[in-house]
Amino acid sequence: MFSAHSSFGILRYSLWGILLSALWMISCGNGSEETVREANILSSKTEVEIITAKISEDRLNADLFHQRAIAHIKNQDLESAMDDVKIAIGIDSTKAEFYFTQAEIHFAFRRVVESISALERCVELDVEHTDGLLKLAELEFYIKNVQKSISYLKKVNEIDPYNAEAYYIHGLVFKQIGDTTKALSSLQTAVEYDPDHYDAYMQLGLIHYGLKEKISEHYLKSAINLAPESIEALYALAMYYQKSGEIEKAMGMYYDIIELDVWYLNAHYNLGYLVYEELRDNETALKHFDNTLTCDSTYAMAHYMKGLIHEEMKNYSLSRKFYLKALKYKTNYDLAIKGMNRLDRAPK
Repeated sequence: MFSAHSSFGILRYSLWGILLSALWMISCGNGSEETVREANILSSKTEVEIITAKISEDRLNADLFHQRAIAHIKNQDLESAMDDVKIAIGIDSTKAEFYFTQAEIHFAFRRVVESISALERCVELDVEHTDGLLKLAELEFYIKNVQKSISYLKKVNEIDPYNAEAYYIHGLVFKQIGDTTKALSSLQTAVEYDPDHYDAYMQLGLIHYGLKEKISEHYLKSAINLAPESIEALYALAMYYQKSGEIEKAMGMYYDIIELDVWYLNAHYNLGYLVYEELRDNETALKHFDNTLTCDSTYAMAHYMKGLIHEEMKNYSLSRKFYLKALKYKTNYDLAIKGMNRLDRAPK
């Protein structure tokens, strides 16, 4: 989600990257990714040991404790990282970077107030700490303090007029307050200054998608070029194709998504819907809805679609069974109620 400079990038990819990759491996069971992760952790453990040996010879070196905090972050040991950064601050409370690291750890624990406090101290010590200002702008945006967010972004623009991340966050702020024109302008500037800004391309694609504009495809493809295995980007483009009536392209992308993540429920459901609605292949559609329910047995719409297909096939008892299941998981589900009413009038 974020781009960064200096240690901000280190923290981003160690905190966010580790957490996201861990979730990815749990859902996909990717053995090679697991091997890479274990190798990285082993390397980080070695790094911790090396820095610890240095600390034993120089216990008042704040920088060493900060370095070990970074190593702990890479090793997914956030508690130890926080302990070390507190020691670093205790030894030397004048280093802005220490507070920035502390803010990132707080944020990883979802302690937003504490993270903001640490960042405020960071930018007090270094008024041109663009990473700290950007993170403050970002956090204020997320807690809906729009004016504060904009004020921090203005400071970044004064320090670095070509900072793509500042324009990206500006785009998010304008999008939140409903100024689509300014949002698009800011996001476009972000990708001009940083052609590899995945999130800005995604936002441009999604906003234009909402406006039903064809250029959405261009931006979403740009995001996919930067992150070919991004389910988020692939799904957005698939939905664009589906809404545009390009059914074969949409289905192809849903199959691509399932290859990456077999548990991605919406891809299975949308395939079932398209096969039923566009190809009129009831048997194949039922298989896709079965796959949907394998991902989530409580997904009411999939139960409803199975009921609808069986009703069309005159399998009324099965149809009733699935309509009832849809109503079990979604009370007062209007389509399922109408289906049950049709069955009551169907030939016995």
